Amino acid sequence: MSKYWDVLQNINEQIRFADAKAGVILAFSGGSAAFLAGKIDLVHNIIVANRGAVSSWVLYVVFFGYGAFLVVTAYVAFKSILPSLGKGDTRSLIYFKHICEDYGKDHSRYAKELAALSDETMEAELAHQICANSDIATTKFDHITRAMRCLAWMGAFWVATIFMLFILGTVS
Repeated sequence: MSKYWDVLQNINEQIRFADAKAGVILAFSGGSAAFLAGKIDLVHNIIVANRGAVSSWVLYVVFFGYGAFLVVTAYVAFKSILPSLGKGDTRSLIYFKHICEDYGKDHSRYAKELAALSDETMEAELAHQICANSDIATTKFDHITRAMRCLAWMGAFWVATIFMLFILGTVS
């Protein structure tokens, strides 16, 4: 039975790793949002002062792209850490939500039912939880992959914004 616990622990570590990655992406997005907010007036003034010029349109497009990818990056990263407690197709004695719903604070009843499980039934419970947690981990890593791609695009638009501000002589 220990192999089941080992697999479950490994999957849970991967879930924690995905959450840590999402935290880093969200922290980077927060810093990026601060930069973006600090440049809004400057970009607006440049666009107004150079109305109709190609450079002001380019600055507008790259600044807008930067902001759009920032929002999408943060949204997708946040979505990966947002808890989604499924309804579950069957009741489980090892899934925390089902334990809370079915037993509440009746610890002795839970302990009795858990102790009464045969090894075969416990292995089935663990296998079911391994599959459920694998689905959670996969979903999280899919969101992290999307967030990283958006972060790369955001970085490209950030570099383009800095470049345009430099070209227009406003970077200090």
